[in-house]
Amino acid sequence: MAAPIPAQQTLLEQALTDLSLRPRPAIRSIRPAPGVHRGAWLVRISSAQRATCDQERALLALFLSRSASDIDPGARYERAALAGLPAPSILARAENDDQVLLLCAMPSGEPLVNMLRAERAPWEISSAAVSLARFLARVHRTSPEELGLTSNEPVAAWSSERALEEIRSSLSAFPLPLRSTLSQALDWIDANLDHGAVAVPTFGALSMAGLFAVAGEIEVALGWESLTLAPAGHDIATLLQAMQPIEVTIRQQFVAVTVASYLQTTRSQLPDLPALALLAFLERATMAWSARSSNASAALSDVSAADMADRVERALQASRGGLTTAARHDFTL
Repeated sequence: MAAPIPAQQTLLEQALTDLSLRPRPAIRSIRPAPGVHRGAWLVRISSAQRATCDQERALLALFLSRSASDIDPGARYERAALAGLPAPSILARAENDDQVLLLCAMPSGEPLVNMLRAERAPWEISSAAVSLARFLARVHRTSPEELGLTSNEPVAAWSSERALEEIRSSLSAFPLPLRSTLSQALDWIDANLDHGAVAVPTFGALSMAGLFAVAGEIEVALGWESLTLAPAGHDIATLLQAMQPIEVTIRQQFVAVTVASYLQTTRSQLPDLPALALLAFLERATMAWSARSSNASAALSDVSAADMADRVERALQASRGGLTTAARHDFTL
C-alpha cells in the first residue's frame, strides 16, 4: 500500500479524527491518484475490525499546497460551494504551514475524460462538450468577490498583456532563430487579442479528469485552488493544451461543440481564442526551453532552440488558420 509522507499522514489522521465517527475509522487502503488531480489520494476506511468491501467507505483526500501569497486553497473550494458551484462535498479539513487537506466524499458521475475516448459515440462527445460549456458559463458569471478573487491581488489575476510582456522581456536570452520566431508570434498575438476583455473567474488549466458529469451536467469539479481572474477565453484556450492526448478528430469535435455551446449560452463573442491558445503555448514553450537549456551544453541548447523555433512556427501557422485548425494542431512539447 502506497503511503503519503509523514506530514501528510499526520494531516490525514487528524482529518479522520474530525469525522467524529465511532469507533474511529481505520485506513484500509490508500493510493495516489495524480490522474484525478494533483495531490489527490484515494482512501478507503472502515470502522469494523474485519470489514468486507461493502462495509468500507471510499473518500477522496486532496492535499493542497499553500502558495507564496498565503492564500488558503481550501477556502476556494468552500467559497465555490457557497456560490452554488459544483465543488466536492468536504467532510473534514486539516492543515499545517505548508498544506491544507480536504477530506471529501467520492465524486459521483463519470470523469469527463472517459467520455472522450474513441469507442464513445459522437453524441456522447458532444454531450460532454455541452456540459463543459454550461459549467464554464456558470463559473465565468459568478462574482469574483463570491470566490475570494480581487483584481488588486497580482497573484490572483492573469493578464494576456502581462504574459506578452514577460515573454518579450526575456527574448534577449534566446538564440536568434528562436528569438525571431517568438517575436513574430508575439506580434501576431498582440494584433489579434481582445485587449478590452473583462476578467472573470477562470481555472487557467482545466483537467478533464477532475470534472465529473451526471445526466449532462458537471456534478463535481476539482481544481478550485487554481482560480484566477482572466478573460473568459483563457479557459477555452488552455483547453487545447489539456486535450493534446485526445485523438485529433475527437479533440476537434469536442472543442468546436464546447465553443459553440458556450457562445450560445453566454451570448458572447470570443474572437481572440486562437491568439489566446497560441499565447498559452508560448508560455509553456519558453518555460520548457529555458529549463532545458539551463541544464544542457551549448551545442545541445542550439539544437533545442532550432527545434523549438520550428514548433513555434508551426503553432503560429495553425493559430492563423483559426480555432478549427488550432484544434487539430499538436501543441505538445
